[in-house]
Amino acid sequence: GLGLLFFGIDIMGDAMKPLRSYTPFLDLLKSMDDTFTAVVASTIFTLTIQSSAAVLSIVMLLGGQGFLSQRAGVAMVLGANIGTTGTALVASLGKRVGAVQVSVAYLLLKAIGVLVTAPLIDMFI
Repeated sequence: GLGLLFFGIDIMGDAMKPLRSYTPFLDLLKSMDDTFTAVVASTIFTLTIQSSAAVLSIVMLLGGQGFLSQRAGVAMVLGANIGTTGTALVASLGKRVGAVQVSVAYLLLKAIGVLVTAPLIDMFI
């Protein structure tokens, strides 16, 4: 189980090696040093693939290979935290009002947590 997880991360790392010299990709990652940009990009990416665990694996991989700074990595983890609410929002579509309220409250809870935490990133890095 756990070995298979690390094997998958290793395969993703090998697949990303050609990106080390791809200038548009490097420019994109340099723009991630802005906390807001990194949070929004990670949120959209997580909403797209509907897996915060996959986003976290990719962020760890990019950070380990030196593509992402620590600041950008933390901001992207916060964005993945918001993006994971997309699944609950989609699941609540067409359901009773209570289900929609719970999913919106879940989104607000995560967003408020990021708004409180994001300004503190520099204090801990």
